[in-house]
Amino acid sequence: MTPQVPMSRPAMAPFAALTAVQFHTLAAMAPELKWYTSLPHQSTHRAYQQHIQDFLALAALHRPKQFREITRAHAIAWRQQLVKQQLANDTIRSKLVTLSSLYAYLCE
Repeated sequence: MTPQVPMSRPAMAPFAALTAVQFHTLAAMAPELKWYTSLPHQSTHRAYQQHIQDFLALAALHRPKQFREITRAHAIAWRQQLVKQQLANDTIRSKLVTLSSLYAYLCE
């Protein structure tokens, strides 16, 4: 005898539906900003924000869409700059992980 699978969904907590304006605002949001706002913890949020700002300063980027123009050479140049600043290996790794996380999200 095969067990029957219920056809109805279990009751879920009520939520407010998005308005049309909210829906279109979220749909139009740049993917780079979606990644940033999806970070789980406030401390991660602040650290990642600083790491990305540091990278933006090196690459002279001013608009989120410019992220798509970055090449591997930019990341290598940033790493070399971080090494020259004599930052700890863990700090350099953390900054590069931030950049990698952003680009992994953009490639999804």
